[in-house]
Amino acid sequence: MQSVRETMKNLQKLTESLSKLDTADMASLKSIGELPHMFNGDFWNSIFALAKGGEASPQERETRSPLEEKSFRPHIDLFQTKAKVIVCCEVPGLDLDSLETAVVNGRSLSVQGKIAEHRYINYAVKNERTYGYFHREITLPCQVHVQGMKRTYTDGLLELHFVKKQKKPAVRAPKGLRVLD
Repeated sequence: MQSVRETMKNLQKLTESLSKLDTADMASLKSIGELPHMFNGDFWNSIFALAKGGEASPQERETRSPLEEKSFRPHIDLFQTKAKVIVCCEVPGLDLDSLETAVVNGRSLSVQGKIAEHRYINYAVKNERTYGYFHREITLPCQVHVQGMKRTYTDGLLELHFVKKQKKPAVRAPKGLRVLD
């Protein structure tokens, strides 16, 4: 029940902050920056638990990583040539040290990382770009090799180049002869 009380307190703080918001006074816009801290994973877990008629169990609270709680899905383009699969992901401001990629079963790609806030974010008059953690799961059109993957990052676009796994060519056996693998 303690987390429900904290959730309600956070909601009350937010309501008070928003009611005091004066768009003529730029200093009051700082309260908007507190929204992600107020509406964190614990807040939403408590709200969902209330909707279900109880509290979230510790297991439910621990199932989502901080990355999943606050992440967004960047836009992608997916290309396929005779020999390659290319994934182009729109992530301007990417912190390259945070980038993690994984391929599961040669066909499912996971890309995640963080887009750093602009250094002048505290002086923003208008803020439309997305900052923070991103996570994207992509089903590739065919099996790929992880070895030999090339990664480039230019002008806010992350490109991942994969070599396609080649299907074994069909071997025709002469009549009466069996081919064993």
